[in-house]
This record gives sequence, structure tokens and C-alpha cells, in this order.
Amino acid sequence: MKKIQLLLLISIGTLFLACGTTEEEIVRDNNEGRTIYDMWDYMTPKSSFQVEYDIYTDGRKDDYIIETVRVFDDNYVERDSDDGLTTLRLRRDAIEVKEPNGSKIQVQRFVKIGDRDIFQSSSNLCTVDDFYRAITIKRIEFYRVLKVVCRNRDQTNEFYYGFNEGIVATYSDGNTDTIELVKIDERGLNR
Repeated sequence: MKKIQLLLLISIGTLFLACGTTEEEIVRDNNEGRTIYDMWDYMTPKSSFQVEYDIYTDGRKDDYIIETVRVFDDNYVERDSDDGLTTLRLRRDAIEVKEPNGSKIQVQRFVKIGDRDIFQSSSNLCTVDDFYRAITIKRIEFYRVLKVVCRNRDQTNEFYYGFNEGIVATYSDGNTDTIELVKIDERGLNR
């Protein structure tokens, strides 16, 4: 049951997959002076890889997950895990995410810290919460991390995306267990 909950969390996390290009592209908003982040850079890697996450339930490591991410040249990315295949496609001002169950979600492409409801067709209220130049999670240090927090009535999910790394960690606190996912390894793939 815990693995199924975790796979659901990873499926939701697909919406927030962070990876990017080798150079971080940040644009300043002339009107407000706030940094604008391109979510495509934080949801897609530059090259294909396989990533391993440790799973913690109520603070105790009890499992791991392997996920494969394949990047294609035409602004198209596939993520494959035990939960199925998720695809991401770049549109002009949005990212279209198709989940394994067939549902589609549009993600706002350009965001600032504090932006709310950045995922259309989502039952969660998701906010771009913070940006960290460096953060340590379960004794592992990650750099240039964007944090997105999603809330619904009974649960809070936090997603941490390391620029050019993908999802580096997730945190889910519901009415039962607290589940955390932390990236521990990444291996490049040949397409």
C-alpha cells in the first residue's frame, strides 16, 4: 500500500519534475523586480537519465524507486516508472503533461515565487513557494532548488526541483503517513 501511495506521489510529482539546461535562464520582471523561472527548464532535463530515489515513511528509510527519463529533440520528454509512462510537451506558454491514466494537465510555463494555481485541471492549489541556492535534505546537498507546495483538504505535498537534476525530493504529509522521496543517484542513458 505504501508503494502505491508513493507511486501516486511520484505521478503527481511529474507535474513538477525539475531539470534543465546547462545554463540557468532567469528573467527579471521589469514591473515587479521579481525573478521569473521557466518551468520547462525545471521540468525537463537536457539529456536522458535514470534516477534512484530513497523512500522514507515517517522518517524511516524503507524502500527505493528507479525512474527513467528520456529526452527527445522536439520539446518532448517521457518519464517511465512502475506507475506507467508520463509525457511532457512544450507549448508556447504552457507545458502539457499527460499522465499514465490518460488525464492531461497544463502547467504555467513562466512563474515567480508566490504564483498560485500554476497547474490547470489540478484538484490541488499549487504555489511556487521558494528558491534555494543550496539546501540539504536527508544529509544530501542540492543546489539551485525550486520548491512548489500543493495543498488540498487533507494533504500537503512539497516538491523540490534541482536545476539540471530533476526532482531532488518530495514530501507528502496527509492524514496517515508522512512520505519523503530523496534523490540519491543519477545515471546517464544512451537514447
